[in-house]
Amino acid sequence: MKKNSERPAMPLHVPDQSIANGLTKREYIATHILTGLVVKAIPGGHNTPDNLIQENVPLAVMMADALLNELEK
Repeated sequence: MKKNSERPAMPLHVPDQSIANGLTKREYIATHILTGLVVKAIPGGHNTPDNLIQENVPLAVMMADALLNELEK
């Protein structure tokens, strides 16, 4: 059985079939966290697209993992 983080965020269930497409819960949560991190970024030359990606993407994934781990308890 898949871990909670590997299950679909919004699965489509069709009677007598198992269909699960789209983002995993981990991916879905990370995208929302990333949105919040980017929105709160202070404007300026230091916040180039490359810097935002390098700093915030790993942080969003780490935070999503922490949330999913806490929810598993």
